[in-house]
Amino acid sequence: MTAHRGVSETRWRAWAVRGPFAIAAAALQGGMNYAIILYLSFAQDLAATGAYRTVFSYYGLLSLASMYESNKVYIRDVVRGDVDGLTAIVANRLIFSLGSFLAIVLAWGIGRASGHFAVPDILLPIAAISVCVYPFDLYLARLQAERRFAYLFMIESLKYGGALLLFCLLIAIGWSVGLAVVAQLGLLALCNLWFFALHCARDVQFGAMLVRPFALLNATAARDARTYSIANMLPASLEHVDKLLVGAVFGLQWLGIYALAYSTGRFVYNIIKPALYVYYRHFVDAMPGWRLLRRVALGATYLGALMAGVFLLLVAQWPVMVHFAMGRWVTVILFLGYGLGMLHALYAQAFALNRQSVAGHAFKAHLLATTASLILLGGALASPPATALVLLALQYPLRDGLSVLLMAYYRGIRV
Repeated sequence: MTAHRGVSETRWRAWAVRGPFAIAAAALQGGMNYAIILYLSFAQDLAATGAYRTVFSYYGLLSLASMYESNKVYIRDVVRGDVDGLTAIVANRLIFSLGSFLAIVLAWGIGRASGHFAVPDILLPIAAISVCVYPFDLYLARLQAERRFAYLFMIESLKYGGALLLFCLLIAIGWSVGLAVVAQLGLLALCNLWFFALHCARDVQFGAMLVRPFALLNATAARDARTYSIANMLPASLEHVDKLLVGAVFGLQWLGIYALAYSTGRFVYNIIKPALYVYYRHFVDAMPGWRLLRRVALGATYLGALMAGVFLLLVAQWPVMVHFAMGRWVTVILFLGYGLGMLHALYAQAFALNRQSVAGHAFKAHLLATTASLILLGGALASPPATALVLLALQYPLRDGLSVLLMAYYRGIRV
């Protein structure tokens, strides 16, 4: 009992020292986006918010095409000290990022030549910048594996604080939303290149990337990174596709309403989720127990219910909350889904990190859960705008809960 209590106290002290910085560092990108959404919604209009969310959805989809879940496998190989695996992961991300860019350039060129402009012009610079953003954000994974969360918070504050100030300044002097986003992402790319050179250059055998790129693509680390990324690509893409469809079907004004409601409902969730990063190293060897998982889900559900109540009270009492009122039920549904969201975040990340997991199980679980989400998505597009937004919000708790149940089932575990 005493030994168990000592381990628990040690882990609690580890979280108390590192957890707040882990939360703060990982929340900065979401905080920057939310600050911009609030700024555009109140300083300009909801259509401008919709335009911003459209461009950022393109950027988000490109992150998935870069095999974004590679970060989890990267942490695993940092813990192992596997330089070959780390090199394979970097090569994998670079090749897929470049391939995505070239595919977009080709599609844009074909569209221009045929007169069918399916690829918007703004996607070209976004795709080009993404090649310099996503492969080189692996410094985040190394610093997380090394548990240098205070330092990580400091450099991420400089990066996202500078990007936020740059965007707001450019909008204030009359730049369009699209061009301001391009400049903002350009600054993020420069920061990522700099931080990667400082912290990850020792992880990469650059000569091997040039001499045997296809062998690296076939390495176990690269295959695992692709499997987990493709598995996550299915549900994660809907977080961007639903925004693009709302804008295309119902217009930028309704997309602005949805973006503000969605960002409000997920903001605190995105802040507290990174507290799990402190334990990522532990998940390599052991999955979290179901007693802990149930406690996390229950605590997050209570928190979400409290926030939903406070939010509805503020909307009813404060006239300044008028923009939030139009999408309030979206926000409430997302608040109430915090328990399932945290459960999925904890279990899915542990599953990806654990050395005994089978990557194909995560793929099958997310494929089936995403299929269920697509039913709600299809119903939303055939509904009036206000109803559509509610149906789109419901897909998140549905997908989170079903994914966890299926992953546990494939591991042969009774929930």
